[in-house]
Amino acid sequence: MSATDTRSPDAAADDLLRSLVRDLLPHLRIDQVMDSWVGSADGLLAWWSRWTGPGDPPRARSPEEVWTEIRDRYPRAAVFPLGTVAERALRRVVMGLLGPAPDGDDAAVRAALRRVSASRLMHRYLSLLLFEAALLDLRGSSDQVHRDYGFWYHWRPDGALRSLEEEAELRARLWRACLRRGAALLRAWVERRPGPACPRDEDLDAALRDVFELGPAPRRRRLRRPAVTVLGLRPDAETTARHGPIAYDAREIVVDGTGANVRLDDRELLAACGGTLDGRLRDLIEIAVTFYLADIYVPRGTLFERDLVVLMPVRNPELWSRNAAAIERPVSFLVGNTVRFRFVAGAAGRGRSVGDLRVDDDGRCVALFSGGLDSFVGAALAVAEGREPVLLSHAPSPALLGLQRRLLARLRGTGETPEAVVVQAGAEHRQVASMDRLGRPPEQDLYQHGRSFLFLSLAAAVALSRRIGRIHVCENGPVALNPSFSEARFNTRTTHPVFFALFERLIEEVFGVHLAIVDPFELKTKGEVVELLPEDFHRDLRATNSCWSYAHVKPFAADLGIEKFSGGHCGRCVPCVWRRAAVRRAKLAELDDTYLWDVVPDHAWDRWLDRRHFTVLLDLYRSCWGALEAPSDQALLDLCPDLAEIGPGSLADRLDLQRRHAQEIVDWFHAAAAKLVYRLD
Repeated sequence: MSATDTRSPDAAADDLLRSLVRDLLPHLRIDQVMDSWVGSADGLLAWWSRWTGPGDPPRARSPEEVWTEIRDRYPRAAVFPLGTVAERALRRVVMGLLGPAPDGDDAAVRAALRRVSASRLMHRYLSLLLFEAALLDLRGSSDQVHRDYGFWYHWRPDGALRSLEEEAELRARLWRACLRRGAALLRAWVERRPGPACPRDEDLDAALRDVFELGPAPRRRRLRRPAVTVLGLRPDAETTARHGPIAYDAREIVVDGTGANVRLDDRELLAACGGTLDGRLRDLIEIAVTFYLADIYVPRGTLFERDLVVLMPVRNPELWSRNAAAIERPVSFLVGNTVRFRFVAGAAGRGRSVGDLRVDDDGRCVALFSGGLDSFVGAALAVAEGREPVLLSHAPSPALLGLQRRLLARLRGTGETPEAVVVQAGAEHRQVASMDRLGRPPEQDLYQHGRSFLFLSLAAAVALSRRIGRIHVCENGPVALNPSFSEARFNTRTTHPVFFALFERLIEEVFGVHLAIVDPFELKTKGEVVELLPEDFHRDLRATNSCWSYAHVKPFAADLGIEKFSGGHCGRCVPCVWRRAAVRRAKLAELDDTYLWDVVPDHAWDRWLDRRHFTVLLDLYRSCWGALEAPSDQALLDLCPDLAEIGPGSLADRLDLQRRHAQEIVDWFHAAAAKLVYRLD
């Protein structure tokens, strides 16, 4: 909106929403819109009818339990090609209906829900869905909206920062616009098909185009099943006929055989497993490597929509086809898109099933060791306590491999000799013809969300081969739960307790074994985790790394004219801020690494910390400040709706954890205020 805009505030917000949707929808496949919107609406209505209709009252009471029930009971409600947009809207409807902890008996709850008509329920859902999509995209994913509105939250047209009051008013205007548009959508499709509250695909398509003035829909042939987008082998005609069409731009990600373009160095893994690996475990690892690289190489669209359909060769296709849902659930939750697998017969060698697998609950564990601060604290505690875990690392790059090796050497330097297994997996370049190489991955903001599935699969292979019953994933609670600190962010779920539960279910269904995934730091802030680091390891704090841009920090420094920069942290990314807040709380800042942010000269700040980076920092600070100022648990839950998931402890525990984490972050921001204010002015 220009500085001379003469439209009324509500009209400007309405125009923003119209511009957003008109710009987005032509770039989305309409079947992706339909699957996300109609599928989740079907699940919402099915759940709602169970609560308001006859029969025994449901057992679920709290919003997080109800949301879990919807996701598990109504599979179409968890079909989200559009990333987390529909999921967030659906969860907010549930929270709005039930509140954080509904009082009264089941009859009272049902009576209250009966007063909510289906049309009111759908109006709320549609309005929230439009609102979530608008907030997610206002930062510039849509080129036209970016040109028209820029960073709508924080910045005025003249480039100055908005006040908190201005931001709140902008959000309120956008919400009113979404309510109006949601009502118009309901009217438009009811006119076409009176009766059912949930429209058919074609009704919603026509309503969207009518309300947002998109013109007639292009003629598209809807596929019986989605096209395969990732090829684990080159299919023949029979395979293609059985498993559906192949996308014209499908990526070939081949792990095994003569056509492999993936490097998988698992020699240490095999040695740790006795020299051989059960064929089912070998399949699991190759599925995980393929998915990990598919997540990197198949780009997301404007609203994080994406097709991930993998044609995967395995040694026992019947086993994996029977359990396809078990493996699709955790990976779909992990990346926020629906992932589908088509299993075909692959390599017959290199590992055959050796019978039933067993585990012993004797206190041993396989511990993930990434090179980050939390995993190092967990490993150091295990060594200090004499638990002798098997430390499992995945190294996607030589830089990270070197970091992990140095930290392992420091752990062994204490006189203990923890066993370590390092697996390297990534794109192969040297031994592959140029036309078959994966090449450089596409530019996108979301990277390596699938790595934790690979990490856990590697750990499961070691654990099941050695009858170990536990995998330890040492991650502080705020990162594990990782609630979005802005509705315009798509946060990772790499160590989320729901992901762990789904992975445990996968191992049970495929291998018939209960393998526990344990996070010993699940209700601790990062600062509280750092405080647990044994004193003998304080000097090793500097060698750990938490930065998203670890491999690029020194090139960044060279580009800014900073010579011989010795640090490994950029200082401007969210993990760097969380780390700095944590070591400050633990009073170990003088032993921490050097941050590039601290040494960038003033004349280079516009290149180093631009408006995009400041927007992220502002979101983080303001969400944490809001958590501390929230007058009630309900108000805090409104700020952090992602906490309304089944997770560690009670909902009260998670809300208290969020407040303690917010205090750490706010304290760091206030300590760094002089430099921040200097630049923000």
